[in-house]
Amino acid sequence: MDFKEPSSKCIIQYGSLSRILLLFHILCGSLSLISSALSISSKKGQRTHRFFGKIYFWGMVGVFLTAIPLAIIKLNVFLLLIAIFSFYLASAGMRFAVNRRGIPKLIDWIAVILMF
Repeated sequence: MDFKEPSSKCIIQYGSLSRILLLFHILCGSLSLISSALSISSKKGQRTHRFFGKIYFWGMVGVFLTAIPLAIIKLNVFLLLIAIFSFYLASAGMRFAVNRRGIPKLIDWIAVILMF
């Protein structure tokens, strides 16, 4: 029998854990995509805008938490950086929504320094 080596560089082969992570990643991404469209289509400050904005944020948290191990498994630095940058933008949006006065707190400065 002729066994071929995997063509892509991977730390481990795509097992059931990787498939579960990928499925959850896709579900969270789909949820974020749909909720962002619903949030954008409602007026800013309305209850529906805030509700779908929170769903978007938590969906992006799920995308981030699944993208990190997937990027490590696949040795994909691009996916890792996109995950970090996307999470930063989603968390910055949530921080702006929560911090109505606009005065940055320590967590805001830490996030900016880490992204620099």
